[in-house]
Amino acid sequence: MARFKGLNRAQTYTSEILFNHAKKRTKPFFENLRPYVNNGLTIEVGSSTGGVLAGFRDVFGSEVLGIEPSPEEAQYAESQGVRTIQSMFESLGEGVVPKAENIISLRALNHMLDFHSFLVWANKHLAFDGRLILEVMHFPNVVEHYGYLPRGIQIDHVFMFTPETLRQFLEALGFTVMTEGVDRKAEHMYIVAKKTAEVSAEGARNKKYTGYSAVRAWLNQTPSSYLTFLFKYDIKKKIKVLSYKIRRTLKHLLVLFGLYREGKRG
Repeated sequence: MARFKGLNRAQTYTSEILFNHAKKRTKPFFENLRPYVNNGLTIEVGSSTGGVLAGFRDVFGSEVLGIEPSPEEAQYAESQGVRTIQSMFESLGEGVVPKAENIISLRALNHMLDFHSFLVWANKHLAFDGRLILEVMHFPNVVEHYGYLPRGIQIDHVFMFTPETLRQFLEALGFTVMTEGVDRKAEHMYIVAKKTAEVSAEGARNKKYTGYSAVRAWLNQTPSSYLTFLFKYDIKKKIKVLSYKIRRTLKHLLVLFGLYREGKRG
């Protein structure tokens, strides 16, 4: 993703930067959701460096717990006072995680290989009337904004969602949607749903989902022009990526000839 955006990963995605950015971004987000959030233990799945939970804790003062597979990011979260279990949620045994009042997954659902199992897991680990807070990429808005279908499909996104498909999955898996909306750029959508019924993994697999024909019809009707995308957006990105590659190549050559040392600007 760093190369796709023409960025230097080591400088742009440090644990400190990720933490501070997530905390700053999500504090006003949670303030807006205050009427829909319960008091009590709040778990985030895919908690990264803990910035989201730190922002949540600042707003509500609740106990928080992160679940994050990256050892480096989990350790950084712990260093910031955000209790974190370094694991995939699928690997957690029975009784490791207590019932929660809120479960959060912000910009992580797109990345899951089996988001359906996560929704079942969330239902199981939420107290009755507990809240599930999700934020995912708004696939239709991104595609329509850029006017090019492949731009809405990211290399690290296994699944894409429309508001209708995400709502339907939640309603079929024991949740009732309370509120939903989009962020300032309308590139991400959020949904808050409360647990209103228990579901089993077996029963969830037998649910019938409808509405895909409408999504396919929308995809077929949506304008998708690479030339429009190229001249409006892609040339600028390609120049940025090329600039990044040239800088890296020059840096490697300077290191090779002893004119530059790692960790020292010059």
